[in-house]
Amino acid sequence: MPTKTLHTTALATITAALAVLLLMPTHAMGQGFDDPLEEVGNGQDGSNGGDTPFVHGLTIGAGINTYQGDLSRNPNNNILKYVSAANPAVFVRADRRFGTFQQFGLNAELQYNRISGSTTSGGDSPLEFSNNLLALDFTADYDVPYVRQGLFRVFLGGGPLFMISPSYSSNFPEESEKFDPLGSRVTASFVAGVSFFDTFRIGVRVPTSDFLDGHTGIDGVKRPDYVGFVGVTHRFNFR
Repeated sequence: MPTKTLHTTALATITAALAVLLLMPTHAMGQGFDDPLEEVGNGQDGSNGGDTPFVHGLTIGAGINTYQGDLSRNPNNNILKYVSAANPAVFVRADRRFGTFQQFGLNAELQYNRISGSTTSGGDSPLEFSNNLLALDFTADYDVPYVRQGLFRVFLGGGPLFMISPSYSSNFPEESEKFDPLGSRVTASFVAGVSFFDTFRIGVRVPTSDFLDGHTGIDGVKRPDYVGFVGVTHRFNFR
């Protein structure tokens, strides 16, 4: 799929997701940890008239991501430059909760991030790249105790990372040890972050490959590229 089409599709998905979020009723404040959620109904046999669904909730989200790597335009890690160079990010997650207060969770998540960058030098011909990242993450989360339920939830996990149709500028070196402009491929990545009331989250993705941008490192050392993300979310509760 052409890069321009992918970018347009991602922006359209974000617009649709944000529209859904704005139309949803606000009920994300959750219960306190002194009020355990009911595990069974009021029937004599302990059932609620139906089976408990395997998936307890479905979360959708949209936001932005910030790529930090060899061609990130931001060698000094300036926060404003991160924001100005941000790209779209969307995700959907299914979860299952455990524990008396639902404080533990296991999740399967699909997240799309588009990243791009260029060298800060090179005059009228900087080296440029773009990449489309589709991650399938399996994560575990934990509701920090003794606070409002759902207020501060940490998550950690990882899974396969699909790099789809990366593109490079025509002047991108192909005969240098510091560059490796690979095509579509699969690697692995780790993800970690925090969420607040199932309406906002922030995190970072660390791939096991240093070739998200086709560059192995300014000094030839292969260090991981990073992708930070932030967004708004909404969770549909199926219980």
